[in-house]
Amino acid sequence: IEPFDSLRFERAQRLGLYAVSALVASLARLGIAEEIALTVLTSGHRAVDRADRVRPELATLPAALTVMAQEYRNLHCRTIDLDPAQEVASGETSGQLAKLLAEVAPRTSAPSPSELTVAYRGRMRYALGYEPLRLQGDAPSAEQPDPDRLGLRQDGVYLLTGGFGYVAGIVANKLARRFGARLALLGRTEIPPREEWEGWFETHDESDPVSLRLLRIRQLEEAGAEVLPLVADVADVEATRAALATTRQRFGALNGVFHLAGVMSDEEMMMSIDQLKPARCAPLFKTKVEALHTLSTVLAEVEAAGELEFCLLFSSMASVLGGLGFTAYTAANGFVDAFAARQQQLGRYSWLAANWDGWDPAEPETEVEGAVEASRARYTMSPSESTEAIHRLVALEGVGQVVVSTGNLAERIGRWVEFTADPPAEKAGGEAAPSGHARPDLQTPFVAPCNEIESEIAGLWSELLGIEEIGIHDNFFQLGGDSLLATQVAARIRGVLKVDIPLRAFFTASTVAELAELASEDERGEELSAIELALAEIEGLSDDDLDSALDEDAGEAGG
Repeated sequence: IEPFDSLRFERAQRLGLYAVSALVASLARLGIAEEIALTVLTSGHRAVDRADRVRPELATLPAALTVMAQEYRNLHCRTIDLDPAQEVASGETSGQLAKLLAEVAPRTSAPSPSELTVAYRGRMRYALGYEPLRLQGDAPSAEQPDPDRLGLRQDGVYLLTGGFGYVAGIVANKLARRFGARLALLGRTEIPPREEWEGWFETHDESDPVSLRLLRIRQLEEAGAEVLPLVADVADVEATRAALATTRQRFGALNGVFHLAGVMSDEEMMMSIDQLKPARCAPLFKTKVEALHTLSTVLAEVEAAGELEFCLLFSSMASVLGGLGFTAYTAANGFVDAFAARQQQLGRYSWLAANWDGWDPAEPETEVEGAVEASRARYTMSPSESTEAIHRLVALEGVGQVVVSTGNLAERIGRWVEFTADPPAEKAGGEAAPSGHARPDLQTPFVAPCNEIESEIAGLWSELLGIEEIGIHDNFFQLGGDSLLATQVAARIRGVLKVDIPLRAFFTASTVAELAELASEDERGEELSAIELALAEIEGLSDDDLDSALDEDAGEAGG
């Protein structure tokens, strides 16, 4: 397997992700409403056979197609992955070429779910699917450790990249309490020497970012861990190499790595398709792509010692289910999934990408406030659930990717990716479901729609969310909406009102009134554009030409 090459990655994005996103953005600007079939050909973007030469840089576009099809429902996207061991143009593969031509031949209906992602290997045709994986037994505990079993171990040495993020905090806390682990927490913020900590708190508030890191270290040590804070950008080879050397010098070994760097806020991840440019995607790809390249390089230098057992990559459910405005984020996590599969093929130690649902910082009995957090509550995992899943995942052998879904994955894929399942508030056949449940108890008072646009948007929300009454100041996410439901709202607004609401609007203008105002501005903008265009054309006409044109228009209108 060839090593990852940054130049190859950039070229693949230029010819793949950026080129196709520019095409889709152009189709959207033209306002094309007809059904469009978009088929992308790759060669080795995912592992099918053990002998496959996986090329992670190709996996970004197939993942991003999921979001493109969600945002533009007249766009039907497919991926066909050809055998990387064969050349389609050679005479020996004329049969494969014939199959390929049959795959892309015009059809009268949208592709069936089994045709959205297919792969050819030799004479075999494979369709992408997911099978439930039952993780047998409990993870070893501090009371009953199992030294012969792969997985987390008592007094184990673990490196956590992005080690001071909130997800890393949940993982580190469990490693400390249950296993008395020795933890190397890798972050990018400088931390003062331990002898200066007392003086630090005398001059800094506890809400200071550095203070919060110091408090976390103290809490982990009180829970039973030995903690080594390290400063490095995981995308920096030399800094990461030095961090690993310090870890092994301090603890004498390195048993496992949790790669959590790259967890970003919704605002950082959200971008419309026409914003998918190299400069805009660079920060995301740095944490998701460059960091993995660095990590694999430096880990290869220490793996000869034999103590390294696993590297668990924290990927996202976005690469499986997509989500409104998550094109770049989905693409980046598609790379993570494929990279883990490639590394797993090396077989020296376990590489695993876990596609997680949301991580709730609180246990179920604790109420978490916030619009986006509330919308994801039905699919989030509590700290105890997520850490128990980790215990079992790291004990797996021979698996490169696992989707950790808190809901029925087949149903979720059917609804959001394949579009074969009805939305929550619709019945089979597309009929509107009966009135749903009552409006929840919100802090904002109910205010009924007062114009046609507000009524249309409120009606769409009511249908999709299954809520009887929607007020114009009700927040979409506090009502239970999420980025996936927002894809349907955006598509329906585009179809019913004939206006294109910006994708980020659902996170910055998430009420009926705010969206209605945006829709009105869009309509006024189109009217002004038409008037300006007409005036520009008139200004270029002579008086005689103008009189002639007006006479022709009057004649066509019947005088």
